[in-house]
Amino acid sequence: MYLSKVTLLAFTLFVEISGRKLSKESKSSKSQTTKSDKSSPTSSPTFGAVFTMTNGGNSNEILMYSRNTAGRLVFQSQTDTEGKGGNTLSAVSDDPLGSQNPIIVAGKCLLAVSSGSNEITSFEIKSETSIRRENKVDSEGRTPVSLTEYDGIVYVLNAEDGGSIHGFDLDPTSCKLSSIIGSTLPLDQSPVVDSPVPDPPLSVTLPPVIAAPTQISFTPNGRSLIVAIKGIRGHAVVFGGSIVQFEVNTLTGLASPNPTSNLIGLDSVLPFSFDFDGEGNLLLVDAFGEGPIVGGDGASVISYKVRNPGPNREISRIDRITLEGQFAAGWIKYNDDCAYTTNSGTHSVSGLSVHNGQLSDSFVASLGTDTLLNNPLDLNFSHDGFLYVLSTNSGQGAPADPPVGEPAIHVYERTNRNDCTLTEIQVINDGIPTEGQNAGATAARNGEGTVGIAVY
Repeated sequence: MYLSKVTLLAFTLFVEISGRKLSKESKSSKSQTTKSDKSSPTSSPTFGAVFTMTNGGNSNEILMYSRNTAGRLVFQSQTDTEGKGGNTLSAVSDDPLGSQNPIIVAGKCLLAVSSGSNEITSFEIKSETSIRRENKVDSEGRTPVSLTEYDGIVYVLNAEDGGSIHGFDLDPTSCKLSSIIGSTLPLDQSPVVDSPVPDPPLSVTLPPVIAAPTQISFTPNGRSLIVAIKGIRGHAVVFGGSIVQFEVNTLTGLASPNPTSNLIGLDSVLPFSFDFDGEGNLLLVDAFGEGPIVGGDGASVISYKVRNPGPNREISRIDRITLEGQFAAGWIKYNDDCAYTTNSGTHSVSGLSVHNGQLSDSFVASLGTDTLLNNPLDLNFSHDGFLYVLSTNSGQGAPADPPVGEPAIHVYERTNRNDCTLTEIQVINDGIPTEGQNAGATAARNGEGTVGIAVY
């Protein structure tokens, strides 16, 4: 009888892994077919859409905009996630979640975190005017802030209680999420009283929104997960944060419980978000630059070589560039030899050239003017090169700041593909609740406010 049970257990495990392998092979085959069809006009989506979310404490809702071939948006619908936004990380709506990619598109599916209720909601994108809610799952942690997907495997980053990650399978047909058992891994960032490094020149205890995990993303080849962490265990020191790399088993979807943790060191005061260039190098944006925060040299972008997981495979710095005169840069996206950051402290978008990790020609691509580019946060590109920037327009309080107005999405076009210049073609605030409507000043409504940009 004992032998039978063991045999049955082994057979069940074999079937489960084989089934996952067949599923992955099927998805890989489908992915290869899709890639080979990219040159065909019929392979592109027959319609386009842009999404953001209200992140409201009573109801987190998805705002959907149709997108025409000229990149312009028209507000279409508002759909409840059946989750709640808001969190205890932030007391203001200027930067509600302190993260990048809280809402993402994966194939024909849309995924969004609800940080206040610790949930993820999945939708199927049905048309240019509608999405259909498919299911809602627990994030298996506290305060989910960032999502990533590769070949049907989804991971979420939970920012509180020391931080953690958890994995899910995504059905590409139904867009339903199912938890991967045993995929929760801690980040061990619970705050400590004393400095986490010995004898630092500067150690400042910071609120969670400034010292917390901020983004999770698969590497372009899907073999690793990268997590960026602001600060170290609740402190900002000259070692301003870390980049953590997890190896991923592509058959089981499980990340390795023994990640490689890379202390950023003097490169960065406050590392925030990241993206990858065309060669797979990591582009990390830092809010204040090198050195202690009191002496930082301004916002910057740093490039790193990311190696496949294994012994002695730490990331290595390639290049660094200062975003002249810009501060509080938090979000970054790469597009065709250019990278762009949003700088909430100086109400601007910066552009720079990127060639195999080498960074050059930093400039201010867009500045707060009468169109109220005020406190820009998330940004994202469409497949045809239009840039969408979410601006909260909540203001920073300085006399020179643009006037406070309604939150808006700014649309830019790269009119000259030979450089990184941008031309603003639209500003739309239809459908987006104002700060007063969505994010009150009371403690009970901390961390609310519209966040995230996802493009289909």
